[in-house]
Amino acid sequence: MIAKNASPERALKTINRKFNKKFYFMENGKDLTWSRWFFPVINTTNGLREIDKYMQECLRYVVTGKHNKKNYGNIKYSYLKQCNYRPLVSEYYKDKKEIRQ
Repeated sequence: MIAKNASPERALKTINRKFNKKFYFMENGKDLTWSRWFFPVINTTNGLREIDKYMQECLRYVVTGKHNKKNYGNIKYSYLKQCNYRPLVSEYYKDKKEIRQ
C-alpha cells in the first residue's frame, strides 16, 4: 500500500484476491487448493475460526497501521466483506452443504 501509494480499499481487495486464490480458486478444476485439500478432513471449525480471526486482524492492520482494539470499531466487518473477504468458516459450511446435495 505504501510502496504503490494505494488506497486502503485497493490494498484490502488485492490481499483478499490473493488469499481467495490460494484458499478457493481452481482454474481447470484439477488444481489442489487449500480448501480442497483440508475441508474434507476437518471435523471442527475451531481452527478455521482462529485463522479467520487472525486474517481479520491483519486486514484491519493494513488499513490503520496499528494493532489495537480500536480497529474493530473503526474497520467494520461489513467493510472487510465489501472488499471481497471470504471467511473460511462460511466457505467450509457451503462446501459441506454442496457435498450433501
